[in-house]
Amino acid sequence: MFPLCKKNLTFSILLFSAVIPSLSFANGIVLGGTRIIYPLKQKQVSVSVRNTSEVDRFMVQSWIDDANEKKTSDFIMTPPLFVSNPKDENSLRVMYAGPSLTY
Repeated sequence: MFPLCKKNLTFSILLFSAVIPSLSFANGIVLGGTRIIYPLKQKQVSVSVRNTSEVDRFMVQSWIDDANEKKTSDFIMTPPLFVSNPKDENSLRVMYAGPSLTY
């Protein structure tokens, strides 16, 4: 391999590995979890939503869908739409509204 090509390749790899980790620290909306365990006897559960940005506001829309990405009416999520201000933390409530779950 030519020395100049080798230097360019090394520089590109170093630049790539320096930039990629910083992308995961970008400011924005962070959920308190990606899965919710809904206990049978509880009326509702909460999920935290944080805006990690120092300056940006975000409009957040929430919904629940099934494995086929089809909206389901068995659960209700509230609020369905809200504005998250910089450095704000909000809560989404999930309530079961489907048929009775008895064992």
